Parts: sequence; structure tokens; C-alpha cells
Amino acid sequence: LKRDEEIQFMKQAIFGALAVIAIIGGAVIFGKDDSNTINKVPSNHVYGNIEAAVTVVEYGDFSCPACAAFHPVISATKEQLQDQVKFEFRHFALLQNLAPHRAAEAAGKQGKFWEMHDMLFDRQSEWSESFNPKRFFGDYAVELGMSPERLIYDLESDKVKEIVNAQFDQASEMGLPGTPAFVLDGEQIDMGTFVNTHLVEETSTEEGETEVVENEITE
Repeated sequence: LKRDEEIQFMKQAIFGALAVIAIIGGAVIFGKDDSNTINKVPSNHVYGNIEAAVTVVEYGDFSCPACAAFHPVISATKEQLQDQVKFEFRHFALLQNLAPHRAAEAAGKQGKFWEMHDMLFDRQSEWSESFNPKRFFGDYAVELGMSPERLIYDLESDKVKEIVNAQFDQASEMGLPGTPAFVLDGEQIDMGTFVNTHLVEETSTEEGETEVVENEITE
């Protein structure tokens, strides 16, 4: 395949993987394409190939039960496509619980954003029911090999608060209706339209190799 055909092929694969999430959770994104708005608050937290031609941005809420439920699926997708795709996470705290988002940003200052990101989703039922979730965040910092004192200090810093608030404002300006929400290469994804047209599934060949198959979805 030519380079542009390879990129288009990869985009379709991502659409298919994310379409499964959308079918289960109803995370359908509507709105006009506004690349200026999307790129106004760039994320420093990138997973995968930073030079990839394809970029997927997830707007998520650490307090959202649906986000936590789908986290294993999203993580598997990132692992599978990490060599071909650049993944970013941005804060969209719809439930207005900003503490875990600030904790993740604070962990990023110690080089552990994704580790804290995963732990916050994996243990959501633990810290989300506490009147003092910072106690858990400090424990997580120790478990992940960070300084808990520095994490709590950075968590309360104006810089961290500005990042979390700015990304929330960005998502709101884009008109994203819920979480998890996805943006592909600067364009908001209307999952509903895509799911009604195509679904890309992964199948294993007899040789054990993985191939992507594009199928038409019928009513």
C-alpha cells in the first residue's frame, strides 16, 4: 500500500476498535470540525509512536463509571496499535471531581502520568467513595515509586489546576456530549454514522498473524 493508503487503512482500524466502545457505551461525538479549538490545549501525555501520522485523543473522566468499565478495552487498543498511532488523554471531568485529574497531572511531573492514569481507573471504586481521596492518591504514588509529598504538593499547584480546567473548557467548547469521547486527527468522530456503515474487526489467520477485515453492517 502507498503511504496515504496505509494511513487511511489504520484510521479505519481505529474507527472499528473505538466503534465497539461506542456501541456499548453510547459515546457518540457530534459537532463541527474545529482543529484550532482541538489543538489549543495540547496534551503532554502521549502513548505510542510520537511520530505517527495518526493521532487519537481521548477526553475522559476518571470518576466516570463507563470510562472505568471501558478502560481495559481502550488499553488493549493502545497496546495493539502503539507502533502506528499516537494516543493522547485529555481531562473532561463532567462529574466535577477534579482531584483525580489533578493527581494524574501531578504524577506526570514525576514521569508517571500513564501509570497513575491506569491506577485511577482500575481502582475507581476505592478512591471515589472516600471523603479524602488524596489519601489514596498518596498511597498510589508510593506504590508507583513516586514521592507522595511532591504529588500532593503538585496536585494543589496553580499550573496543574490550569491544565485540568483548560482541557475541560476545550472539550466543552467542542460540544462533546459525554465520556469517553474521541477525536481522530483533529476531527470529532461521529461514531453512530460510522458504526452504521462499517465495522473493522480483527481476525487471526491460521498462521497466527493478525489481519484487519472491513465488514458492512446490516440492520
